Amino acid sequence: MNGLAKRLGISFPLIQAGMGGIAGAELAAAVSRAGAGGVLGLYRMREEGIREALHRTRMRTSLPFGVNLIPELMGRPALAAQVGAVLEASDAGVFFVFYGLPDQATARQVVGAGRAMLVMVGSKASAFAASSLGADAVVLQGIEAGGHLLGVLGLRELISEVVASGLQLPLLGAGGIASGHAFREIHR
Repeated sequence: MNGLAKRLGISFPLIQAGMGGIAGAELAAAVSRAGAGGVLGLYRMREEGIREALHRTRMRTSLPFGVNLIPELMGRPALAAQVGAVLEASDAGVFFVFYGLPDQATARQVVGAGRAMLVMVGSKASAFAASSLGADAVVLQGIEAGGHLLGVLGLRELISEVVASGLQLPLLGAGGIASGHAFREIHR
């Protein structure tokens, strides 16, 4: 995780969820200022809204933060427009977190711009697919996570399955981690 933290420019190995409607400029900037990976939820936002949200966030922090995009909610042209707006309106300190797998062209757009890309997945197959797209890390989401789910396994089982498969990417966990004790239990 130290290599990923360095790549993202954060001090702590924690990435805030990009929860639509909640993960606005104030929260993303506060998490960023605390040394973790604040994430701005862009949900179905259009280009002008994206530019405004990025500006509001950057006005609150000079530290790196991420943007969360959801490929399954957007068609390819709309997702490409979102990514283009982020790339145009932000500096290199803004990284991407995709909830689910982006298409190859979108992944190339992000990776080609030199931006870090994290992909949230719910299965071993999706973790390998994210790796083949050039992800810097995968976020393994267990069924304990709130909101929408990507898989059918509990977080511990999913982590065990992906670790045993030999995937060579940093792995982050999402779902059911609500205390320091739970965090330590997952990292055994």
